[in-house]
Amino acid sequence: MNFLIWICSFCLLVLSACSTPAVRTAAAAASAEAEDTLNLIVASDLHYLASSLRGGSSFSRLMQVGDGKLTQYCEELTEAFIDECLQAQPDAVILTGDLTFNGEKLSHEELAAKLQRLTEAGIPVLVLPGNHDIDNPRAYDYSGEEVLYADSISAEDFADIYEDCGYSQAFSRDPASLSYAVRLNARCWILVLDSARYEQNSGFLSTAGGRIRDDTLTWMKDLLRQAQDEGAEVITAMHHNLMTLPFGDDYRVENAGTLLRLYAQYDVRLNLSGHIHAQYQKTLTTEGHDTTDIATASLSVYNHHYGIIHWDPDGDLTYRIQALNMQTWAEEQQLTDPFFDDFDTSSKNFFMENSTSRMADWFAALPVTAEQQEQLRNLVGMENVFVFTGRAPDYAAYLEESGLQELIASLPEEQQGRFTMALTYFPNYADSVTVDMREQS
Repeated sequence: MNFLIWICSFCLLVLSACSTPAVRTAAAAASAEAEDTLNLIVASDLHYLASSLRGGSSFSRLMQVGDGKLTQYCEELTEAFIDECLQAQPDAVILTGDLTFNGEKLSHEELAAKLQRLTEAGIPVLVLPGNHDIDNPRAYDYSGEEVLYADSISAEDFADIYEDCGYSQAFSRDPASLSYAVRLNARCWILVLDSARYEQNSGFLSTAGGRIRDDTLTWMKDLLRQAQDEGAEVITAMHHNLMTLPFGDDYRVENAGTLLRLYAQYDVRLNLSGHIHAQYQKTLTTEGHDTTDIATASLSVYNHHYGIIHWDPDGDLTYRIQALNMQTWAEEQQLTDPFFDDFDTSSKNFFMENSTSRMADWFAALPVTAEQQEQLRNLVGMENVFVFTGRAPDYAAYLEESGLQELIASLPEEQQGRFTMALTYFPNYADSVTVDMREQS
């Protein structure tokens, strides 16, 4: 993915949420102090590919023209993430879709087996499907020289495979989709929403865009009304975004306006999403009501981070991102793969090269020397690094220090904008956002 979206590397989002006691789950500490807090971890877009479906020359060719995902190390990334969750002992782990590379049955089964480490430790895991996960016609086997078809899964299979990852904890399930509701505690609920449109997949392509089904909206209204009657705060989670993005219509959920009006009516203040592979957030005002949508970046993309949510009884909810400590994890696992000798550098270099590989012909056509082409390609690679690690505001200083402004200015005007996208799309970006939700009560 070459589209650029981001948030500050350790963004802190403060939202006034439930003014009620915090969650108690099997993973919560026994002390009264711990009972007064809610701690969640959210990750997105793992794009896990089963070990038996990768490793062939067809997979190597795929990685050379990829979109920046470090799929060849998806197992290590997933294991490290699970280990960090086990150490953090959150009250729940939320995975906002695109669990698998392209919906391969073996990938789902292998990932679900790994997630059992969390559920067996008493940490609830709540999953939802993304646009890659169900009835995907591009479920392939890359274990050999040729690309072969692999088994995909149906919506019914998804619920069966992840029975212990949300569906068995649900107090209500939507008959029309894979959506469900879980009480994080008596006064704070989460609606885990299925926004994927897998029933519209063709024999060649999966549908990238999302929509909440009409029957699901009816189910949601009943639950939101029930939550309001019981004085419970509701958080929602879906794969697609509520916010409008400048890159096309496949990112924002199709009926976002309807959802936002519903959220305004029932005072829903926080939505968790993914899909865009980079960190970004936006507060949306509808009928005088603010709802903040936080898109957590892809765990499979540099710098491989997830979100940490903390809520306490005085009404504050904070969100920040945490990069996986892959270097320490690899040392503990005694991995000998040279990629892990300096994982951060290796991963960054892979991302820079991989995220610009699809633009090779575009760079080659620039009216500059081969050496200058390489300089400009490296610049865009670094721009992508700043963007996807949430440090887009820092790109301006890097661009100035690069000494390439004069060369960029010599290009045709229609080509110059590619080197300043980070500055053009989000020029007023702030590295922290504070919303006092108590004023809406």
